[in-house]
Amino acid sequence: MKGDGCSLPALPTEPKRLVQLLRRAVESLAELQLASIGAESELFAAGAFDQRPHVLRANLDGLFAYLGEAMLLQSSTKVPRIGAGRLQEIREFLSRALDHAERLGIPSTIVHGDMNLGNLVFTEDSCHLIDWSEGYIGHPLVTFQHLLLLNPVENPQDKASVENALKEIYQTALYSVCDFRQIEEGFSCMALLAAFSTLYGRGDWQHRDPGNDPQWQRYARSITRYMDRYARDPCLLESLGVRSNG
Repeated sequence: MKGDGCSLPALPTEPKRLVQLLRRAVESLAELQLASIGAESELFAAGAFDQRPHVLRANLDGLFAYLGEAMLLQSSTKVPRIGAGRLQEIREFLSRALDHAERLGIPSTIVHGDMNLGNLVFTEDSCHLIDWSEGYIGHPLVTFQHLLLLNPVENPQDKASVENALKEIYQTALYSVCDFRQIEEGFSCMALLAAFSTLYGRGDWQHRDPGNDPQWQRYARSITRYMDRYARDPCLLESLGVRSNG
């Protein structure tokens, strides 16, 4: 490691340079995740929160009941509410996505619940992921998806090229515990599960009253709209055996 490292105010938008930089973050993430496999007890004892698929599935009904209340309390007319019928569809897609993720057999690992540019410290030849106060045990692709969301490239073709390069780097790094097919199939559910992970968080929503917390209401509705968008993705629907209407 050279130098003490620093966070960057922004990522480069030139695709080749961006891949070179984020390669370090992807490889560091994969190294941490590999080291965390089988260490659930120690990580829970250190304060990690449980987001393993069976835990998320067990709380789907409670969380979606909460989201239904939050939607009913929406007063703004800038965007329409997501109705009860659509919420039930999203809940069903999430249940299927969690089942699909478990069937793939990708092991649970450490998950960084606050993946933003400020929590990536780059040195000349490496990257460190810091601030694990929102550390979870869950599906490894969740944090990788959140890393992809940092991609600032605007041109769709170049953006996709960067994402594909980073996916290949990640698949190669995890090859000792899961093959390319497992991870490739996992990618289809990744965006929906990552959004749900963000919403679920530590499970704090279980102790919140939607009517007394308008800021959390807005946050929950915002993340739910992302889930609604991701739940329309044809690749996701195909992987779940759902016929797309579009």
